[in-house]
Amino acid sequence: MDGDTALEAAIRVINYANSLNFFDKGKNIESYAAAAYYMTLRFMKQPYLLIDFSDKMNVNLFKLARCFLKLLRFLGFQNQLPLIDPSIYISRYCKMLDLGDKTR
Repeated sequence: MDGDTALEAAIRVINYANSLNFFDKGKNIESYAAAAYYMTLRFMKQPYLLIDFSDKMNVNLFKLARCFLKLLRFLGFQNQLPLIDPSIYISRYCKMLDLGDKTR
């Protein structure tokens, strides 16, 4: 699965939540859309953190985490979301540290 597939899945999650009347006038759809995208990436075991979305969107991390948890619980996915395997972040952080040949 690639990023486009994850985005399409996130859109389906948002549309499904909307069909169940999850959103009301007080809810910020952008934060929930980011939470849905993060959720789909987690199911795909992609190396992204919620803080990545918080940084890109300039949204408070704790607010985004609350949106994520509310959406996760509403949809009943809290027991289905896979745990994060920390090893998926190794290559990402090695690139950020610019270790070059020492990466291996």
